[in-house]
Parts: sequence; C-alpha cells; structure tokens
Amino acid sequence: EGLMKDKGSRDGGFHGLKDCSEEVINKVVEGLMKDKDNFRTLALKNFPLKEKDDNDTKEEESVEVSDEVVTKAVAGVKGSITASAAGYWPETAKQEFAKKLKDSSIEEVIGWLVYGAKSGGHHGLKDASDEILKKVIAEIMKDSDKFKQEAIKNFPLN
Repeated sequence: EGLMKDKGSRDGGFHGLKDCSEEVINKVVEGLMKDKDNFRTLALKNFPLKEKDDNDTKEEESVEVSDEVVTKAVAGVKGSITASAAGYWPETAKQEFAKKLKDSSIEEVIGWLVYGAKSGGHHGLKDASDEILKKVIAEIMKDSDKFKQEAIKNFPLN
C-alpha cells in the first residue's frame, strides 16, 4: 500500500530492473522508502528544481531544449561520417549510404541520415518532432559541400 505503481525504470530498462518481477520491484521501492530522507536529499541534490521567475515560460524552455537537441544532433550526424566513425558502420549500411550519396542530392542524403537517426534512436533524435528534424537538416545544409566531401571520402562506393 502506498508504493509507487509507475514502473518507468523497469519498462525503460533503467537501473537493471527491466526483467524484474513485481516482487523485486516492490522490494527495491521498500528499500528506498526505508531510507527515504537520504534518498530525497540525494535526489534533490542531483536533480535540483529550477527556480522560476516571472519571465519564464514553457515556450522559452521548449525552445532551449529544442536548440540543445538540434546542436547535439548536428554534431552527432556530422561525427557519424568521419573516418573514425565510418569504421563502426556495418558494411551494408556503408554501401547503402555511398549509393545514396551517388544517386541523390546532398539535402536528400542529409535528410535520409537525420530521419534514420530518429528511427534508430541516435543522436538524441528518438522523440524529436519534424520541426526539430528540419532544423537539424537546415543546420547541416549550411556546410553541405564540406559534409558531402567528407562523406564521399569516407564512404566510397564499391
């Protein structure tokens, strides 16, 4: 009674709880509840509440989060085509990418990579909106010639 019924850690696979039974989950929660004051102190220390002032709005926070996601995703996508990263790609994916480079416009190639990153859960794009994905594509397109040269050099068509 009174235990949390949200199984986010288990369902998300966090904290090693993914395949745990209800009984194990309840024991973990009971253990945390026995030391709840210490748990609360640690939680608030590591996840502080942001003090809101009168000028804060949800929209501003959302724009900040959006910009952060875009920045990280752009760096991740650009990083994924470097010579060192190319070594981690499966050979079939390398060839598919090389063919795409040969047969499509650079904007289509970048879009293909960005939307592929979303579907694969890469570069922080798993839950990204179309608006964010378009911002990532637009940002990479600003330096599309360099991007294309790097991609062609590191992903030759066999």
